[in-house]
Amino acid sequence: MIRSFITCLVVLIFAACSAVENINGRTCDVSPSVLVADFAESKGIPGMAVVVGVRGRLEWSHGYGVADVATLAPVRPSETMFRIGSTSKTLTAFVLAKLAQENRLDIDRKIIEFLPNLPEAYKDITLRQLAGHLGGVRHYNSMAELGSNVEYQTTREALEIFINDPLVASPGDNYEYSTYGFTLIAAVLEAAMDKTYLSLMSQELFTPLDMQHTSADLKSIIVPKRTEFYYLDDAGKLTIGPEINSSYKYAGGGFLASVADLAHFGMKHFDDAVLTSGSRALLWTTQQSTNGTNTDYGVGWFTSDRWVEHPGGALGGSTLLRIYPEEQTVVALAANLSMLGSNRFGELPDQLLDCIARE
Repeated sequence: MIRSFITCLVVLIFAACSAVENINGRTCDVSPSVLVADFAESKGIPGMAVVVGVRGRLEWSHGYGVADVATLAPVRPSETMFRIGSTSKTLTAFVLAKLAQENRLDIDRKIIEFLPNLPEAYKDITLRQLAGHLGGVRHYNSMAELGSNVEYQTTREALEIFINDPLVASPGDNYEYSTYGFTLIAAVLEAAMDKTYLSLMSQELFTPLDMQHTSADLKSIIVPKRTEFYYLDDAGKLTIGPEINSSYKYAGGGFLASVADLAHFGMKHFDDAVLTSGSRALLWTTQQSTNGTNTDYGVGWFTSDRWVEHPGGALGGSTLLRIYPEEQTVVALAANLSMLGSNRFGELPDQLLDCIARE
């Protein structure tokens, strides 16, 4: 029922289901639009957006389905804002790299120098470790934490969720993924820069990069271009998710963004006037634990030999921002449906790369 309904909407609104598609002079045996539609239908996704950028230029974009089933508002890659979940970590990492590049912040300083009232266990943690999940800070320990609807007025207030809990590992010893570690990064940035985290992000990233369709997922503000947020219940029925409040995790999982903004953001990593090669290396080189084991995670980015990326999962939103450095190609995907698993978009990014970006 859901899949046939969405399929009809796609045909009526976009008429995108051609067997072959010509993109910038290249003919794909299978239309990228069909690849996206087939994937979305297989997952029961109401609305999905994709942008592929190559060497600083937007090559292809596509909106599938609807942002809101009730209103039938179509998905528009340029402006529809999705919950991007942990892809938010790349935004925070960019600001860290930019501040370090400008000698305004040393990410190897111990965070207790900025927040002297932290518990003793935190005395040896650095910003670099936190941004690489090597700080030993715990992650969510329950679904209640993940789906919190509590409003935290300040970042310092949000720290109280976890700051007095034992570390799950000694700093540097083990890779332990932690969104709370990024909440702690936000608190350090506020202390170091004497600004709120959200104002710093606006000043250092969203305004200079003209990311007009990226913002914090603020519960108190109605965002006109924001999607509705869906999940599939145990019976496979499309359901609107319960209200949540992202004030405890803006830095690590609490932003809304369009895929056009995410792709533009990704491509700006190759602009030497924005980030130097040294800053790219900082972000995209795997860190190591104290025993020399690669973590396959740099500063805010998962790393591999072929790509760097960060998936994002939030209640009612699934996102992937993947960059292929050799090709200087960015693939940004987002859906308004909760999907589980780190590989939630499967082979779709590589398929789009093969069809659109490769010479």
